[in-house]
Amino acid sequence: MKKKYMISLMFFLFFLIINATEEKISINEAETNIEEKVITQSEIKKVLETGVEEWNEFRIKNPNIEWGNYEFTNMDFTDRDFSGADFSYMNFKGTKFINAKLVGVNFTNANLYDCNFFQADMRNSIFIGADMRSAGLKKVVLIDADMTGATLSKGMIDLMKKKNIKNFKKIEWR
Repeated sequence: MKKKYMISLMFFLFFLIINATEEKISINEAETNIEEKVITQSEIKKVLETGVEEWNEFRIKNPNIEWGNYEFTNMDFTDRDFSGADFSYMNFKGTKFINAKLVGVNFTNANLYDCNFFQADMRNSIFIGADMRSAGLKKVVLIDADMTGATLSKGMIDLMKKKNIKNFKKIEWR
């Protein structure tokens, strides 16, 4: 009788352990799913429209978003003020920043290919590693901008040579 009782008790304990493990796995899977919430491109655009402070806070709260996977291409930000925004690693290919205020914006490793920055104020902005090929930079202000490692089109490089611009840290074209 004792043997039968012991075997029953062992099966009961084994059953409890299995169920507890399964519940723990289910809880962990649920936590993982919560953490990996997918944010749509339209949700990100809505945050961008709310303003720079909200945008930068959103980026801080979502450090695992791979910004290069989202496309903000061919948008029109004419006359917008994004001063102080963190646009690092973003894809703005073909976007219009005409007459925009972009003072102190971080464009590190951003795709700015074929963007139009006509008359944009980009003082103190960071363009480290940005792709700026075919970008329209007529009448822009780039005073104290850091363009270290930025990729520019040959025509823009030739223009800089003509103007004898060697230090990208002090650029102002009007």
